[in-house]
Amino acid sequence: MSVALRALASLRPSWAFLASLAGLAMAMGTGGRLLRDPDTYWHLTAGRWIIENGTIPTEDPFAWSVPDAAWTAHEWLWEVMIHPLFQIGSWQAVGFATALTFAATLGVMMRFLTERMKPIRAIVLIMLAALTLQSHVLARPHGFALLLLALWTAGLLRAVETRRAPSLWLILLMIPWSNAHASFVFGLALSAALALDAILTEPKSTRRWQLVRKWAIFGGLAGLASQINPIGIEAALYPLNALTMSGAGSLIGEWQPPVVARTPELEVWIIGLIAAAMLLRPRIGAVRVLLLLGLLHMALSHGRHADLLGIVAPLLLARSLDDASDRITGEHPPSKLDRWFALLARPMHPASIALLTTTIVAGAWAATADRFMPVAANTPEAAVDAGLQLPGRVFNHYDYGGYLIFRGVPVFVDGRGDPYGNDFIERAVTAVTQGKNLLPLLDEYKADWTRLPNNSRGVEVLDGADGWLRYYTDDLTVVHRRVPVNPNGVTPSPGSASP
Repeated sequence: MSVALRALASLRPSWAFLASLAGLAMAMGTGGRLLRDPDTYWHLTAGRWIIENGTIPTEDPFAWSVPDAAWTAHEWLWEVMIHPLFQIGSWQAVGFATALTFAATLGVMMRFLTERMKPIRAIVLIMLAALTLQSHVLARPHGFALLLLALWTAGLLRAVETRRAPSLWLILLMIPWSNAHASFVFGLALSAALALDAILTEPKSTRRWQLVRKWAIFGGLAGLASQINPIGIEAALYPLNALTMSGAGSLIGEWQPPVVARTPELEVWIIGLIAAAMLLRPRIGAVRVLLLLGLLHMALSHGRHADLLGIVAPLLLARSLDDASDRITGEHPPSKLDRWFALLARPMHPASIALLTTTIVAGAWAATADRFMPVAANTPEAAVDAGLQLPGRVFNHYDYGGYLIFRGVPVFVDGRGDPYGNDFIERAVTAVTQGKNLLPLLDEYKADWTRLPNNSRGVEVLDGADGWLRYYTDDLTVVHRRVPVNPNGVTPSPGSASP
């Protein structure tokens, strides 16, 4: 009996495992929302192209509007990982991998938090982190990078707390990170900031120079590891190039500043940080204060940067908030609930993690067979089927580019900024959404047909334009084709063009 009881006790979950389980349930519950990013389509196609050609492209293979434009798939590692999954399990496998990545991210964070604060306080922070990250749980390289960011930040902070340099094993994270997402540059900047924090908070002056040397070696090796990628230093410059696309970025949702009143997680962060500063008065060093302010600024400047706040801020604040809370509430003998909570804070046995994870994943896979499909708004399937017989070049809506690439149709524009540049994307987006200079743009590039959302201003412009005929209409998309204007200047009647 004692052996059986010990076996059952070994299956005891931990708070980190429960946080992962809650994250998995949260992500799986959204179903197709995990696949709502139109870029998922072209990422899958890029992965297929790389595998089939055995190399990483250096020229754009997907757009007709910028022939031979320089483009390197700097997120190639995620792309070549996700395409085989799609081949094996279709959209369910892609969605499931995304959900598992999110679950692992919360697990890594919760493990760190429960090592530094009382479980009930860690639960509050992990809930806030999950709320902040939920809108960013998408099938794209970004989610994989968030897991690496959580591991990286936790490793750096452990080094700061133990007054040593980070483990050299941590440097290995830079290799997959720099080949999967440009946010590795933020990781390098964060290591420099936390190195400064470690040096300034070291009480022994004789130890400071040792820390300077050790952190400098770590930072240098991490920088070198980040260069193990197909484009070298250009990978580090890519985020800077993206920031120069201010005009195009202002037209794309995730690059726009969030409306705080409509973004409850940001409102909670702002109110929570103010309340903690005024009521708890945590002892936080100047470097960490500047880091928090920088993260908050980034989140308020671009909606997509809220996830950096959601990952890094809880880990930065964990020990300071716990110490400050203890000073306010005082020490009390632990209750039975406190002891039970503390028991769950202990790490799980690896065998238990493997057994429970396999069981839960297998059950969740069976229960979600039909839940994962890309959202219709980015998937003009019927319109593509109807227009495939049309010859020539298509002018497409920005959000349709990924699906067209996925279907093998050369595109005018898509979600990749680097082959096109700021001015090009700005013109393409405003032409569709505002109808601004749409006809001159079509003539300049000699487009033969268009595929636009049926509620866009561009459709209205084309409906009233000579030389363009509405060819197809459904609840999502309108297709126009260019037609000759007869000598009297009259466009032919649509006749039976719209099914």
